[in-house]
Amino acid sequence: MPALEIPFAIGETVWCSEPASTRERLPCPDCDGAKTVKMLLGNGEVYTLPCRGCQVGCDPSRGYVEVVTWSYEPRKFTPRRVDMSCGEFHYSAASPEATCFGYVDTSKMFHDKAECEADCERRAKEAQEGEDQRMFWNLKSKRKDMAWSVHYWRSQAIKFRKELAWVEARLHVSKEKKADAARGGTDADA
Repeated sequence: MPALEIPFAIGETVWCSEPASTRERLPCPDCDGAKTVKMLLGNGEVYTLPCRGCQVGCDPSRGYVEVVTWSYEPRKFTPRRVDMSCGEFHYSAASPEATCFGYVDTSKMFHDKAECEADCERRAKEAQEGEDQRMFWNLKSKRKDMAWSVHYWRSQAIKFRKELAWVEARLHVSKEKKADAARGGTDADA
């Protein structure tokens, strides 16, 4: 009968890559903490807008952005439980009787601390690159939103001015008809 070999023994102390992150508040790169930005259009018009670069959801602009810095640290880990699913082994430090526990993948476990430190550096670099890319695309999207907002509200203002002129013209016609009626008719009646 074939035996299934597990990579790490229960009770064996190994090294594990442990993720950690810190959040730091920095002045918004778009408004530099002022919470508003000025947009200069090609025709010379200037608009002051709430800064979208430091706005989260529907909340007002904050004047700062939160930057996440990722790191991984090697830590000692003693597996007390093993599980295999989808052809992969997962270990937990929780006792076999525990009903609530989390697993660690074998890809994050090492017999040697130096190997674990190298893995920690690689994982931290990958995580930070992903976070930096997310921040870049987030700011780029918010800058597009501000440009779109100016374009949209300018077109709305033009549309409403035209509608207002049409309504005022209709009111003027109505006033003239009322004035003619009060005078006793129109010139065509004479």
